Amino acid sequence: MKTRTKIISLFRPFLFGFVLFSLLTALGYLIFGILSDMNGWSSFRHSLFGGLIFNYQVQADGSHQMTFGPGVLFIGLLGGLTNMGLAWLLNRKESHSV
Repeated sequence: MKTRTKIISLFRPFLFGFVLFSLLTALGYLIFGILSDMNGWSSFRHSLFGGLIFNYQVQADGSHQMTFGPGVLFIGLLGGLTNMGLAWLLNRKESHSV
């Protein structure tokens, strides 16, 4: 029963970190795309390890297209794992000091 509680106590920080990092990445790139549109920048693409994070394209007719890719989920996964690891370290230190 103790392992199940430990797994659940690590799942919550992972989920929180995953959601937070994914939303902040998506929101940041959305704002970046809006600023690109306002300043008239040319097309660009950001990717991480071959996975598309964000793509901004200016079409020939002057319209704009913004695309999010699976790289946002990869950043969320990294954030979730980081948050879970830090929670594990903090909980481990608390259990040794008691």
